[in-house]
Amino acid sequence: MQFFTDKIYGGFCDKVSKGEKSETTVDKDGKTLNKRMPPPTHDPAQFTLSYEPNKDGGECQLECKDAFYLLTGSCGAQNNLYMGGKVDVGCGKYAFSISRPEEPEEEPEPELKLSERVCFDEWRHNDVPRYKEDSDWWERILSRSCDDHGADAKVTPDKTISSMPNGWMNNPFIWTGAVWMKGCEAEGNSQSLQQPLPHDSSVTCRSLILNNYLKCNNGGTGGHIDAGCVRYTFMPKGPTKEDDVGLETDMYGRG
Repeated sequence: MQFFTDKIYGGFCDKVSKGEKSETTVDKDGKTLNKRMPPPTHDPAQFTLSYEPNKDGGECQLECKDAFYLLTGSCGAQNNLYMGGKVDVGCGKYAFSISRPEEPEEEPEPELKLSERVCFDEWRHNDVPRYKEDSDWWERILSRSCDDHGADAKVTPDKTISSMPNGWMNNPFIWTGAVWMKGCEAEGNSQSLQQPLPHDSSVTCRSLILNNYLKCNNGGTGGHIDAGCVRYTFMPKGPTKEDDVGLETDMYGRG
């Protein structure tokens, strides 16, 4: 059984005119396709069929179907076709080539990036004393917000990591969180809590939480920033849905 049969070239031959140049691309069932230039193979095959009349005319020694049948015999062997062929029939040349559609290129995963920081409104919450960056107070906040969750901690669409590192009864009450933003997609839908951007080791859970305080000049109200799909927040109160920290409910689970 030959791959290259009348089923493929029959429709083309029915329409070809010996005085006019013609070309079409069909599938293995003879259905006309848009012409493409994919890598050569015959499974699944696309066949580009053409006829080009000689400028000086001439008598046709073979009809279209006979010409392609001849090409089948001369270019095919044991059901395996060469990737093309051509024959001069006196009045013009018939030719075919075989190709396959290009495989669609996989879209690269979007690069994880750091967003602009959003600072909460000034005096929106109780003031936070300006502790030094290397103070015991900040070490406790950052350890409980980041380190205590482990080096391999992951944030996913189903796993939020949040802390109340200063305790319920302390003034100010502090809430920190790392929340996957709804609708965001990243490779594996999982990011490291400790280093959310694999290509940038300077972006860490500690630096993000700390700078949400240090780089927001708003009386200690804090703010949030996105590292890829994860929103890191520092705030001196329990979050509500209106705070836009990525939670679907408030900190008590209320909608």
